Amino acid sequence: MKQHSKTALTLSTLMFSLILISNTSAVEATAKSISLKGIMQSLLSDTQKITEGIFLDNFQMIEKAANNIATHPEIPKPIKMKLMKSFGPKMVDFKAYDTLVHNAAVEINKAAKEKDRETILKQYQQMISDCQSCHNKFKVTVQQILK
Repeated sequence: MKQHSKTALTLSTLMFSLILISNTSAVEATAKSISLKGIMQSLLSDTQKITEGIFLDNFQMIEKAANNIATHPEIPKPIKMKLMKSFGPKMVDFKAYDTLVHNAAVEINKAAKEKDRETILKQYQQMISDCQSCHNKFKVTVQQILK
């Protein structure tokens, strides 16, 4: 009976270790495969979730999506370096738009926690305006740089 318990514990420990190793590898692979396009697609998805949350009065959905936007992954260093080299001093403007979107998402997140619809809508409109302004100014150039 004791031997059976030791065997079961050993097998359980081994399975747990394999799960941890495979999950770590998946996380590392995901981190390595992050692209600017992938980041933008995630931001779009979370923006759509905020929209849905607004229409459904689902403050948890709004809060989570806004947090995802506020904490999105950084642009991978090789891509960032390429953009910096091409943009030169304009990189400051590119980063400024990211900061504006970040700040609006933080405010949306706070407002969702407080169920403050008015602030959510105001900050959401600001965030969309900032996203659109950035796209108008940089999207075509970024696509050409990253071809």
